[in-house]
Amino acid sequence: PPAFLANPGLQLSPFGSSDARAWYGPAGSALALAAGVAAVALLRRGALPRAAAVLAAAPALALGLLALTLAYHPWQGRFLAFPFACSAALWGLVLRRNALAWAAASALAAGALLALVYAEEKPSGLRLLEPTRTPSAWRLSRAELQTLQRLDFRPLARALDEHVPADGHMALALGRDGFGFLAFGPRLQRHVSLVPVGSSGTGVAAGWLLADRSRARAIDTACWQPVVRSAGGVLFKRRDEACRRPGRTP
Repeated sequence: PPAFLANPGLQLSPFGSSDARAWYGPAGSALALAAGVAAVALLRRGALPRAAAVLAAAPALALGLLALTLAYHPWQGRFLAFPFACSAALWGLVLRRNALAWAAASALAAGALLALVYAEEKPSGLRLLEPTRTPSAWRLSRAELQTLQRLDFRPLARALDEHVPADGHMALALGRDGFGFLAFGPRLQRHVSLVPVGSSGTGVAAGWLLADRSRARAIDTACWQPVVRSAGGVLFKRRDEACRRPGRTP
């Protein structure tokens, strides 16, 4: 798929169900297309205002603008949320015909079932035809569930849950496509500070520091002791109190 050609670092399977890659699904795309065709036909008959035609064309216009300005990436489907919402205002036009209404309802029901069964971010543990089974999201730990798409961060996620206090103060040294939301904790209780690019972390008042792979080498190990290393980055613990910024507390 183009996503893997444009972004060779992505660790994504071309199979399975993922909201990042499926965007609005085949049924949503078909409904947007059908609503557009119906809007054009009704507009020619004078049975629909021109503003409705603009709503129907919103997904196509936004997709064209996206293709001209940005390279393809699986997570860019979020930019089409509002255009698809505009189009959805006209999807009721498709329901005027019973055959189309039943076809749309059947496609959406099948899509919802398959999306639930084969969800990659939150696996159900169910399978329809395959003999193999994957663990259910309900049986995975928080660290395992949060890193299903980023296995290189799993050791760091476990260490954050096991060693860092739930209400502690953490520093984040993020690079490109940083994976730092784990630092905030399951209830968002931790205070998190960002380490400026180019900084070694010596002036940051925090007891722990999470640095991704691109920033870990710049962290001053005289002040920060590496606790856990993984392919995704390094979790550090404050080594020397003298390295704290004056006037700040952890």
